[in-house]
Amino acid sequence: MPTGKEFLLLLLVLLPIFGEAATPGLPFFSRLRAENGLSHNKVNCILQDRRGFIWMGTEDGLNRYDGKNFVVFNSIPGDSLGLSGNIITGIAEDGDGVLWVATADGGLTAYDRRLPEAQQFKQFRHRDRDAGSLPENSIIRLAADEQGHLWLITAGQIVCRFDKATGNFDRADAAGAPGYIAGYFTDRRGNRWDGLPDRTLHYRAAGAGQEVVYRNAGGRRDAPEDMVGCFAEDGKGMIWMGGKYSGLYVYDRFVDKFRHYFQDPLQDGSLADNHVNCITIDRSGIVWIGTDKGVSFYNPLFEPFVRTFLPAGEKDVAVYDFYREDATGILWIATSDGLFMQKGEGARPVRRVGGEQGLPPDVVRFCRDTVGKRRAMALSALTEVHTIPDSEFYDARADGSGNFWISTYGSGLLFFDAHAKTISHIPASSNLTEGIQTDGRGNIWMICNGHLHKYDPLSHAYSCYDLPVTKRGGINGYIYKDNLGNLYTAGTNFFITFRPETVEAINMSPRVWFTDLRVFDKERGELLQQKEIVLQHDENAISFEYAAPDFSGDNISYSYQLARVDRDWIAGGKRTTASYSGLSPGEYVFQVRATNWKGCESNRVSSVRFAIRNPFWQSWWFCGLMGLFVALVCFGIYHYRIKEFLKRQAIRNRIALDLHDNIGSTLSSISIYSQVARVYLDQQEGGQLRELLARMDKTASLAVDEMSDMVWAINPKNDDMRSIVRRLEAYAAPLCAAKGIRFEFIHDPTVDKLNLEMSRRKNLYFIYKEAVNNAMKYSGCTLLEAGILVENNILRLVVKDNGRGFDLSSDRSEKRMSLSGNGLANMSRRAAEMNAAFTVNSQPGAGTSVELSFRVYN
Repeated sequence: MPTGKEFLLLLLVLLPIFGEAATPGLPFFSRLRAENGLSHNKVNCILQDRRGFIWMGTEDGLNRYDGKNFVVFNSIPGDSLGLSGNIITGIAEDGDGVLWVATADGGLTAYDRRLPEAQQFKQFRHRDRDAGSLPENSIIRLAADEQGHLWLITAGQIVCRFDKATGNFDRADAAGAPGYIAGYFTDRRGNRWDGLPDRTLHYRAAGAGQEVVYRNAGGRRDAPEDMVGCFAEDGKGMIWMGGKYSGLYVYDRFVDKFRHYFQDPLQDGSLADNHVNCITIDRSGIVWIGTDKGVSFYNPLFEPFVRTFLPAGEKDVAVYDFYREDATGILWIATSDGLFMQKGEGARPVRRVGGEQGLPPDVVRFCRDTVGKRRAMALSALTEVHTIPDSEFYDARADGSGNFWISTYGSGLLFFDAHAKTISHIPASSNLTEGIQTDGRGNIWMICNGHLHKYDPLSHAYSCYDLPVTKRGGINGYIYKDNLGNLYTAGTNFFITFRPETVEAINMSPRVWFTDLRVFDKERGELLQQKEIVLQHDENAISFEYAAPDFSGDNISYSYQLARVDRDWIAGGKRTTASYSGLSPGEYVFQVRATNWKGCESNRVSSVRFAIRNPFWQSWWFCGLMGLFVALVCFGIYHYRIKEFLKRQAIRNRIALDLHDNIGSTLSSISIYSQVARVYLDQQEGGQLRELLARMDKTASLAVDEMSDMVWAINPKNDDMRSIVRRLEAYAAPLCAAKGIRFEFIHDPTVDKLNLEMSRRKNLYFIYKEAVNNAMKYSGCTLLEAGILVENNILRLVVKDNGRGFDLSSDRSEKRMSLSGNGLANMSRRAAEMNAAFTVNSQPGAGTSVELSFRVYN
C-alpha cells in the first residue's frame, strides 16, 4: 500500500491497479474501433467492473462492452439526467458498485445502474461561491483509494479529494509532488517504477533498494525509448508499459529484458497505434490497451498457439501438410510453393524445394499419402453399416479402442463404433468440418469454418477457439501431430503450432447478467435489485435485457425460458433480449443461460422472479366483499319482499277492519232499520215508516260515500299529490256551500311534485275528512280554512275554523267529537300509523285548529 505521498504521485500519473495477464513471445493484438461499435477511436481509460463488463472512456462518450456488443452513454447539452461530459478521462468503481466518470468537459458523474432511470446519473460540477464544489469542470485524472475516497486532478493541476459521505471536494496539499513524472507504478512486490519526460525509466526496489535507471541511449537497446505514461502487471509478474509515441513495452524480470511491440501496418495482430493512453488487465488476464486509434487487446488464452509466418513472396502460399524429424527436430512444411524447412521452434522457415528448381509444387505428398491410407481404412470399415458421400468425407482418426472419428464437409463430426457397428453424429459440431486430430487426452481437434474446434468425448463439451488470424481467412486443411504430441495447422502464408495440454479450457458457461428491464418499453432496471418484482395487472408487457461478458470469441449463444409460458428452453442465439406481452396475473420465473457454443447446455442459470397482481376485481378480498354484498342484497330483497308482504297484509287487514267498522256497521243499521220498517208497515204507522225509510236512505248514502273514499284511497292512480289536493278541496267545498260557510283552501305548488304511498294517502284523507266533518257539525263556524304546505321536506295539513271551540282539558268525549265514533282518538291513531305529528288547538270562543305534519321526499 503506497504512502500518502506515493498515492499522490499515483494520482499525478493516473496509474490503475490491475489483475493478471500473460506475455507470449509474439502476442496477437485484436482490435476494436469505431467500425466495431466504439463511439470514438481515441480511448483514454479502460475499467472492468465487478460484473465483468469492460468500460471504455473515449473522446466522445462512455462505452460498455460485453465481448460482442457496445452500449454507448453520451452527454446531451442541458440534460442533467445523463453524463456531465463526453470527453471521458477517468473511470473508477467504488465498493457499492457505483461507477464514477471523470470528464474533461463537464466535471464528475456518478452512475448507479441500480436506481430508477431518472436517478441513475448524478452530476458534480463547479459552482461559484461554493468552496466545497469541484474546483473546475475539466478533470484529467481520477483514482479511488481503499477508504472509498476519490482523488482527482483538474486541468489546472489542482489535486482534490471527493468525500462521498459529505459530497464535498477537499483540496489536497501537492507540495513536494514531482509534477514532472509522466507515469508512476508500484508493483505487487512493492517495487516502484517511474516514467519521466526525458524518456528514462526509473526503478527502485522495495525498501531502501538502489535506484536503477533504464535508458535506451545508455547501452540498454531493449529499454524503452519513450516517455512511459501507464503501467500494469500481469499474473506472471511481467510489467506492461505504455509509451506516449512508440507503443508497448513488456519487462520480464526473470531474464531482465524488455520486449517491444508497436504498430506495423504490414503485420496482422500488431498494436492499433503507438500512442498508448492506458493499460488495463482484467481478471481473466486479458490485456486491454487504449490508444488514439482504438483498443488493442491480447487474450492469453491463445498464448499456446504459436504463429509462424512463411517468408513473404509474390503470391499467397497454401500450406498442405507437415512432417517433423524426430532425430533432428526439423519441421518440413508442404506448401503450394514447394517445401519449407524450420530448424527448431521459433526459427524462421526456409524455402528448400520449389517449382523453379524443376520440381512440381505438389511433389511433397508424403503427408497426404498417409491421409489417403487413413481414409481408405475408415471407408472400408464403414461400408458395412453406413454410406458417406465421397464428396463429404474429409478426414478420419482412430481412437485407442478401434473406433473412428470422421470429419465430413457437410455433415460435421461423426463417430463410428466398431463394436456396435453404428455411426452417430455429434450435434454440436459444425457442418463444414475439415481435418481432425486426437491428442493425448482423447480430445478431438478439428478445423471448422476457419476456426479450431475441440470436442471432449468424456464430458461431451464442444468448444471453439477463434484464433486471432481471421484477417487472412483463418485456418484450413488438415491437422498434423508429431511424436511429441504437438499439433500443427495452417492458413494462407502461416502455420500454427501448439501443445494441446497447455491450452486452457474455454469457460463454456459464462454468467449472464441482467442489464435492463423494460415494462411497456419503459426502463425499469431498478426493479432488478428486488428479490421478487411485483407488477400491476396492466403492466403485463415486459422485456428482459441481458449479457454474458466473455472475450474468448464470438460464440456466445443464449437460451431462455419463462415458467408458465414456455414449455421448453427457447434458443435465443446471439440475441440479448427476450420480450413477453399479454401476461396473465400470477407468479413467473424468467431464466436465461449462456453457452460458448451453440447446441451445448449450461447449468449456470440467471433468473428473475416477478409477479403480476390480479386486478382488484379478481382479488380474494374483492370477491369476498362481492359475495357478502350479493348475500346482503339477496337478504335485503328477501327482507323487502317479506316487509312488503306484511305491509300489504296489514293494509288488507286495515281495509277489512275499516270495511267492518264502517260499511259493516252501516249495513247492520240498514238491516235493523228494515226489520223495524216491516213492523211499522204491519202496524200501519205511516209517519214513523217514512221517517225510518229516510234514515235508511241517509245511512245507505253514507255507506256509498265510505266505499267511494275507500276505493279512492287504495287506487295507485291517486298516489300523486295533485289528485289528493283535488280530492281534499272537492270534499269540503260543497259541504261548506250547503251550510253557507265560507271555505278557503290553500296549497303549496311544490306539493304537486310529491307522491304518497297508499296507507299515508288514506290516513291523510280520513283525518282531513274527520276534521272537516267535526267543524261542520259542532263548531257553528262561518269560515273554514284548509291548507296543505311543504317546508324543508315536512308536509303540513291544517284545518281551521272560527267556531265556538271547546276546552280540550275538560271535554274528551268521542261521542261529542263525532257521531260516527271516529273522533280525536281515531285521528290520533291514524297519525301514529303514518308516523306523523298530530295536534289539536282549541279554546272556547276562539275556534279550533287541527294540524298534521310528517316528513316526505321528492
